[in-house]
Amino acid sequence: MYISKYLYLYSRPLANLVIDPCFVGRSLPYNQGDNDIQIWANNTAKYNQSSQTGIINNLTLSYSASVNTLYNYGARNFLFVGTPAQEKSPLLVNGVTQTERDRYFPFKLAYDKSISAFANSLNQSHAGNGVNAVYYNTSLFMDKRFQNLTYYGYNPNPTCQEGNAPANLNCEGVGCCIWSNNFHATPRFHRAMAVDLASVMAKAKFPGFAC
Repeated sequence: MYISKYLYLYSRPLANLVIDPCFVGRSLPYNQGDNDIQIWANNTAKYNQSSQTGIINNLTLSYSASVNTLYNYGARNFLFVGTPAQEKSPLLVNGVTQTERDRYFPFKLAYDKSISAFANSLNQSHAGNGVNAVYYNTSLFMDKRFQNLTYYGYNPNPTCQEGNAPANLNCEGVGCCIWSNNFHATPRFHRAMAVDLASVMAKAKFPGFAC
């Protein structure tokens, strides 16, 4: 989340997306009400495996276990952030085989669909208990930019990238590539997405995001 105050985040990047259902211990007081939980997974999953359905089911089950733990600690507001349109990234357009590209997109769609359904089921199963679960469609937001990169202030080349040098990774001005490197978006995109996310959370009546 990009806002003008400090947030304490727990980062849990785990190899091959093996998500431990045991939530990390908290080191700070946890106050009910100040508990917006944002959940996402590294979308470099092993999408080229044959058992994609099994992988997605396991991810969702692991999310469910972690979310239930958070719920028991008092969390009530959950934001599930979907995967961006990385099938349009320089890596997936120019850096992998056609077979890998063909495997990625269906996996991504199935994963996002599963997480969206999970957010809906969370609202239904905890109806009346103050739970507010929202799924954010990152791909939809990013695809809109790709429809007219120049209008949104990006370099019109859809696969251009700022490069891997540290000096090139922080481009925020007009004319930046939408890609910071061959797989990750520039800060300009993240800043715009943060503004949109804040609007979505305000409409969903997340605490601290009053309209």
